[in-house]
Amino acid sequence: MSGYDHKQICPLALGVLAVGLGCAVLATVLVVSGEGHELGMVVGLAWGIFVFGTLFAIMFLYQHVSDQGDRLRVEFGPLGVVHFSADYGKMKSVGRTSVNRLARWQVRDGRPVRIYAARKGEAVQIELKKPPEVRLPRALIIGTDDAETLLEFLRGEIRTRN
Repeated sequence: MSGYDHKQICPLALGVLAVGLGCAVLATVLVVSGEGHELGMVVGLAWGIFVFGTLFAIMFLYQHVSDQGDRLRVEFGPLGVVHFSADYGKMKSVGRTSVNRLARWQVRDGRPVRIYAARKGEAVQIELKKPPEVRLPRALIIGTDDAETLLEFLRGEIRTRN
């Protein structure tokens, strides 16, 4: 198998965007109807929620997991501000797990685990090799609706590089 590339939509981002758009419509109706000057605080709050919803959706609309040759890249987009990449040579093993809630970091089995997930459900857990200066081995969890394909791809990459 050569290469891996998968995108999945983040439902939370769509929900936040929908609420933001609803607030923008409310603010526009209030301003156009002439009630905007009396309800200035409501209009300002509605526009603020719209701006937040739009920025949130731009940053987290989808999760993109892709092969970058020597590393696996996970990013949330389309802006790509939140991203991470893991070198295949530093991966020890992979396995299947699940994500119960959206989180960025957890302690599982007494060690730090970094979680990248667009939604709860199936996930792939990557055990990283422990560098000498680190006390506890680390792990990454990538939530995906394509867990089986990602798992097979990573097992092949780890076999090739180890």
